[in-house]
Parts: sequence; structure tokens; C-alpha cells
Amino acid sequence: MFGDHFYHAILRKTVAVFGTMFNNISVVRKDSAGIVKDVQKVPLAYGPKQKFLARLDDQADLNDPKIAIKLPRMSFEITNMAYDSATKISQYNQITQSTTTTTRTSIGQITPYIVDMQLNILAKNQDDALQIVEQILPYFQPTYTLAVKFVEGLSESFDVPITLTGINVSDDYEGDMTTRRVLVYTLDFSMKVKFFGPAKTSSVIDTVAVDINNMASYGFLEEVAVESDFTIVQATATAGFLASQEIITTLNMTNRGRGYTTPPDIVIALPTLPPAKAVISGVVDSGTAVATITTAGRYYLSSPTITISGLRLVDNVSTQYSINTVGEIQFGRLVSVTIPEELTSGVLTIDSITATDPTGTAAQFGATAVATVADGRIDTIAMTSYGGGYAVQPVVTIAAPSGSDATFTVYSGVDQTDDDRIS
Repeated sequence: MFGDHFYHAILRKTVAVFGTMFNNISVVRKDSAGIVKDVQKVPLAYGPKQKFLARLDDQADLNDPKIAIKLPRMSFEITNMAYDSATKISQYNQITQSTTTTTRTSIGQITPYIVDMQLNILAKNQDDALQIVEQILPYFQPTYTLAVKFVEGLSESFDVPITLTGINVSDDYEGDMTTRRVLVYTLDFSMKVKFFGPAKTSSVIDTVAVDINNMASYGFLEEVAVESDFTIVQATATAGFLASQEIITTLNMTNRGRGYTTPPDIVIALPTLPPAKAVISGVVDSGTAVATITTAGRYYLSSPTITISGLRLVDNVSTQYSINTVGEIQFGRLVSVTIPEELTSGVLTIDSITATDPTGTAAQFGATAVATVADGRIDTIAMTSYGGGYAVQPVVTIAAPSGSDATFTVYSGVDQTDDDRIS
């Protein structure tokens, strides 16, 4: 019509797919004891039911010696076709059939249609017809989907929904007892299929020509510099800190920078607060010592030794005691004190609770972080240590991209032929 001949046999395959679904149905006959006496495969043929009804009408008399048409049997036919506007596909959609280094073969003009099919079940008794119907209906709820390869050479298969849209029953029995009877069950289906246009071969684009214009004059730029400096940008960030615990919690990017090929070093200024010893007070509550941290201290590298001194009852005698215990630290600060079991009853007084001095320094409690790079820029920053001893927001320094990251080659050439092309 619009070019070379092509034929994908879409309708032929559609009919074959539909018929294949019903070509293995059988009817079983049993005696009164339930013993199987006969298993008969139901014949299936393409054609309208009127063709088979006419053949039955030709031999309506059971006494006719001619060979009668065999029942039960099934027939099917296409009853209608309509464009499926609900699943319209873009006219630019194409499927690649094959590709070489220089060419690509594609199939386009994919057009959806709804093909209505009718399946007719003809039987001389009701049980035969019901057996056939019952072997079909459970699979359609109301749609059964098949995967079909419509086009030779394509590895892709396409889903074909087949929907049962209606069932009709008719009994064509008329006449006396010598006249043949036929029951007809008519099942209507709709199939969603796709038609495909011809295969077309086109060249693969391997070269692109681009005009380079002078942005000042909008004329063609006849000469291009050999090299250009990539404007590198050093990334910057600010620190967020939690004053109540004197730690750094986050690093917030203010500029992701440009020109990074490897993660840069991140330097966070050291804390400025001096070392401090924890201060603890104590009270007696119903004979139990209770310790309260009034000053958490600063720069403890490990749990300090805590000494609790006072009076307690031992064998009904007031006795002086001095017991050592430990405390829990976080970020170099004391956060809890463990009360020894001996001081959980019979305590009279607490004279003092003292902790050992911190052994760390500000240099050992500096916060640290690492960065990741994506597309030449800082992508993420993760804290590896929250530090300790920060009273104010520290300065954060992110190393600049190295000099080797900053230069790249653009192109070199001159328009030598006055054809608006650089050679």
C-alpha cells in the first residue's frame, strides 16, 4: 500500500491461538455404576455454527442411513473487529528487530485492535454440553492472558488478554422422537491483539556535526582554542553543634564545589574548652547512697574512678567507709555513676564523692568527617566522630580540587574550507 509488501499473518496467528486453547477438550461417559465407558475428544473446526446446523438439518431423521455429523463438536469464528482506542500506542514507538554496527532494523506502526471471537458448542444431550462448558469457564475470570510472538524475528512476546463477554444457550430441538436434537452453547470472547507495520532498516548515527557560534556576534567561530581551564570551585560547609553536650552533630553543605575526582580531606577546628574534672554530689535516701552529677567534666578517654566516702551501719556499729566505683562516659563526659551494692542499704552519711581527673586533651576530641564525590562535586558528608568540648560552632575547611583536575581539552582546529566546518 505505502511501500514494499509485508505480511505478519496477525489474524491467522490470532485464530490459531484462540483455537489452540480449546483443542484438547474431552467428554467422558459413564454407566449407572460410575464406571467410565467412553472418552471422546470433542472435534473443533473454524466456521460458523450455521454451517453445522445446516448439516444437521440435512439429516434430521435418525432413520436416515447416511453417516450423521458427529456430536458433540465445537466451532469458532471471528465475528467482529474494532480499533482499540483505549490502548492506543504512540506512533513513534518502535521495536528493534536486529542491529549491526552500521544499521538497525525496526518495526513500527503498532496498532491495537479488539477481535471478537465466538465459540459454539453443539451437543445432542445436556450432559455432554455441560462437561465441555465446565472445562472452559473456570479459566476466564473473566480474562485469561496468553503471551504470543506475533512477528517472526522478534524475541519479544506480547500479552493477549482474552475476555469472556457473554454466554447464550439455545435448544434447536423440534419435532417428534425420531428427529435429531441439538443443544447450542454460544460463548462470546474479545481478544486484544496488535498489528505491526513493515520492518525498516536505517543507518546507525555514529557522527554528529555541530556548529560552534560566537556568542557575541552569533557568527560561526572559525577557530577554537586548544585548551580551556575548567573553573574549579572549593566546596564549603558549616558545622552544627549541640551546646548541651558540646559536640558536633552535622556538617551542612553551603557549596558542593566543582572539579573533584577524589574525596577531599575535611578539617574541623579543634574544640576550645579546657579540660574539666567531673563534680558529683551525694545524698542518702532511706539508707541508700544517691549520686548526682553536677558537672559532667570534659575529655575523659575512659571511665573515671569515683570514690564515695561516709558513714554506714555494719553489725549495728557506725563505721567509716570509702568505696571506689566507676562511671559511664559519652563524648568524654561523665553521664552516670554506678552505686556499689554495699551502699544500697544501711548508709548513714555521704561525706564526699570524688572523680579522678580526665586524661584526654582537646586535640584528642576534635570532630572528624569523610566525604563522597559524584560528578565532580561533593555528594555526601558523614560524621565519623562527633568530638567533644565544643563551645561554639567551629570552622570547617574542605580541601580544594587538585590542579590536575582543573584542565581538560576542548577541541583544536580551524575552518580551512569555508564550509562552516572545523577540520
